[in-house]
Formats: sequence, structure tokens, C-alpha cells
Amino acid sequence: MMSVYFQAVPLALPGLLISAVIAAIASRWLAGRLGSAKLPAALLIFGAIAPLFVTLTPTSAALGALGQAGGGRHCALGLGPLASAQLGLRDILNAAMFVPLGLAVGLLWRRRSRVRLLLPAALLLPVVIETAQFLLMPWFGRTCQLADAIMNSSGIVVGVAAAAMLRLLVRQS
Repeated sequence: MMSVYFQAVPLALPGLLISAVIAAIASRWLAGRLGSAKLPAALLIFGAIAPLFVTLTPTSAALGALGQAGGGRHCALGLGPLASAQLGLRDILNAAMFVPLGLAVGLLWRRRSRVRLLLPAALLLPVVIETAQFLLMPWFGRTCQLADAIMNSSGIVVGVAAAAMLRLLVRQS
């Protein structure tokens, strides 16, 4: 499944690598600004940038057709496989892609801090991505789907929950 995806979206894998390099380089600076360790800062950077590369780069079909007029815009507002609870690998990967961002938000969470603003911003990111896919659809060969935004947001929630469990385990030990 992954090899098929990377063939269909050839710029996604280089984008993931670029995201990892940016996260590694910028994590020290961001950790200093946030007063945190480097790992949560790196996860925050990677978790915010990598989904953009994966979801907003052109498909191979669109790259082959650059410069040609695209079709009309539409957005699938149905819940698709979510409505029947028949999740496929694509849906699980949509959620998994956002777990690092949720994990970072959960690890950086403090009760009285501006860091609390990271959660609403993180939850807004899937909506921004789907809106961008809608706007760029004719040129990038992407589709806008409500089910994707829901799965992306659920990945953030899973990451925040995992961070909360990690914090609890660290406190108990």
C-alpha cells in the first residue's frame, strides 16, 4: 500500500525526509523558545510539516498534466467508510499521519501557558489541509474529503491521549 502511495504521490517521500531534517535542525531553537525538551519540539515541527508534504503535493497524474486545465472542484462531504465503521488502511494511515502532532501537543501541554493554544491550532490543521486540497484540486489532482479531516483529527486526539498516558506513567515511576 505504501509503495503504491509513493508512486502515486512521488514528492511525498522526499517531503517526509525534508520534514525530518527541518525538525532535527529547528528543534533545539523551538525547544528553547518553549522551555521544553528537544524531542517534543521536533515532534511538533515534524507533525505539523510532514502532513503538508504528504497531502498537498501533486499526484503523479497531475505532475504529468501540469499546465493543462483541470476539472471542476467538488468536496466529498459524506462520511464514506466512517459511516459503516469499515475503516481501511488509507483511513488508518490518515489518522496515523497526525499522531506525532498530537503526541507533541500532549507532551508540551501545560495548564497555564500559551502552549495550550497548540491543541486548537493542531485540530484546525486538517480543515486547512482539506480546504487547500479543494482549492488546489484542479492542478494537484487531490480530493477534498470530510472523512479525511475526521480521521486526521482523530489521529491528533490519539496522540494527545498517548502523551497523557506517558505523563501518567512517568509520574508513577
